[in-house]
Amino acid sequence: LIAAAFTEARRVVAEDGVLTIVFGHGEPEVWHRLLGAITGAGLVLTGSWPAKTEKGGKVGFSNIVTTLTMACRPAPTGRSAGRANLVEADVRKEVRDRIPMWEAVGLAPTDQLMASAGPAMEVVGRYSEVLDNVGNPVAPSKYLLVARRAVEEAAAIAIDHLPLETFAPR
Repeated sequence: LIAAAFTEARRVVAEDGVLTIVFGHGEPEVWHRLLGAITGAGLVLTGSWPAKTEKGGKVGFSNIVTTLTMACRPAPTGRSAGRANLVEADVRKEVRDRIPMWEAVGLAPTDQLMASAGPAMEVVGRYSEVLDNVGNPVAPSKYLLVARRAVEEAAAIAIDHLPLETFAPR
């Protein structure tokens, strides 16, 4: 039903119009479906902003405290195809560039994982399709995983190179 709703929204939005979607969910699979429905409707994500909009923490209710506001526009015609390795590098860079801002506003790491869907799909939306090194199409959902991995890597604390004195004797 959401795919049908986005298709109808695309039909009625002006070519220079914007469709704004506010959404939050902790499961990556739900994001895959949502973003697949957006792209399938002929829309591209052109901007996204995470915000703490919910209280969360109630027993028996969703604990999401952050939602993502997404600006979607009709997909422009004439976009070129993207190369998978370059798109992946751009997704990683976009996510890494936004992490300091997300941290500054107090976005928890789990919410940063969700927010990373925005920059991933903004990058993918620049292209008519993304092709791997032999010319096969790459599913846009792959870049949701790349974006989440970029958040996880940014949060990882590398301890290999730290001197032993850094740690408690125990």
